[in-house]
Amino acid sequence: LPRSSSLGHTINRAQRGDGRHSLPVPALNNLYTDPNFHEVIMKRAEWLKKVRAQAEKLYDHGAPAYWVSWGMSIEKTHRQFIDKFLGRLGANSTILDAACGGGRFDGLLIEAGHTVLGIDQSGGVLARAREHYPQESFPRLQYTKMGMQEMDFQARFDGITMPKNVKERG
Repeated sequence: LPRSSSLGHTINRAQRGDGRHSLPVPALNNLYTDPNFHEVIMKRAEWLKKVRAQAEKLYDHGAPAYWVSWGMSIEKTHRQFIDKFLGRLGANSTILDAACGGGRFDGLLIEAGHTVLGIDQSGGVLARAREHYPQESFPRLQYTKMGMQEMDFQARFDGITMPKNVKERG
């Protein structure tokens, strides 16, 4: 059954001709030559920039009460995730903690003997992480203000984690 994509291209679920359905595929031949393509991409980029600014403002606003609001306790599901993650790494690994927030899980990673780079888009929340894990006391832990959309690392990581995004299942 033909359907339209967000860029106005036809998608045909039965392109194979043998009665079996294939996955929806946009008309790629015309995708980049569509006169609206760049406009759609630019609108999305503007929207992402706006949403990110709102999120940064929200987290920066709540940052002074970070430990009071969210605490440092680690839920059972998160602890299980971290233990499983650490079990897959070699000794002295380098880990990227993406969207690290206040660094709730970084102590576990450091205690296990690893080097950690924590990134977050909120400078305010990173300030809370630095209060809890000052660079002088934790030289193998570094925090950098960076959104995941900006990641362009030339370095190699042995593991990448976002444990706060792990959800408990039934």
